[in-house]
Amino acid sequence: MSRSPTMFGLALFAQLMNIVFVNVIEVPHMHRTYGGIRHKNPIQKTVKKGIQKGVQKFEQELDKKQLVRKRTNSFRKRTKEVRSQATHEIFELYKKMSESISHNFIEESQAEIEPQVSKLKVGDELKIRFKTDASHSTEDWIGVYPFTVPSAPGLSKGFWCWVPEGASGEVVLPPGKLPIEAGVYEVRYHVSNSYNPVAACPIEFLHSGIEK
Repeated sequence: MSRSPTMFGLALFAQLMNIVFVNVIEVPHMHRTYGGIRHKNPIQKTVKKGIQKGVQKFEQELDKKQLVRKRTNSFRKRTKEVRSQATHEIFELYKKMSESISHNFIEESQAEIEPQVSKLKVGDELKIRFKTDASHSTEDWIGVYPFTVPSAPGLSKGFWCWVPEGASGEVVLPPGKLPIEAGVYEVRYHVSNSYNPVAACPIEFLHSGIEK
C-alpha cells in the first residue's frame, strides 16, 4: 500500500463521491424507472414462499387432526353412553329374574345380604347389611363377582371380606376391594371358607360420570 498522504486523500475522496453518486443519482433513478429498489433477490422470495406454503399446509393438517380428535372423542362418549345403557338394561333384567326365581344353592342357610345401594359408582365404598345364624362360622365371607362368573378359587380378585361375629351387622368394602370396571355384579354370601354361596344379591357398578 502507498504511504503517500495524497494517494490516501484521493482514495477517500473517491469512496465518498461513490456513496454520494449512489444515494443522489442511482437511487432516485431506480425509483423513477422501476418504481423502487428490489430488497429481496429471487432466492429469498422462493424461500419465503416455500415457508409460507409449509406453514399453511401445517395449519391445514393441524385443523384436520383437531377435527378427527373431536369426532373420536364424540364417538367414544357415545360408545360409553350406549355401553352404560346396555349394562343398565341387563342389570334391570337380571334383577327381575333373580327376584322371580330361586338360586340353586348347594347348602341351606338363613343368611341374607342386602347392599345399601343397588347401584354404585366405581370408586365408592360399598356397605352391605347381613343377617345370619348367630353361631355362624368365623370363616363365612362375602364376595363381589361379575354375575356371569362362578364362585371359584382365583376368581374373586380380592373383592371380598370376612363376615364378623353376630347374627346381623354391616360390612364395608373399600374402593380398593371392589371392581374398577362398570357392569352387573353379584354380592354373594359364602359359608365356612368355602366357595358355596348361600345368598346373593345383584348390584350395578357405574362409571364415575354416570348418575345413579
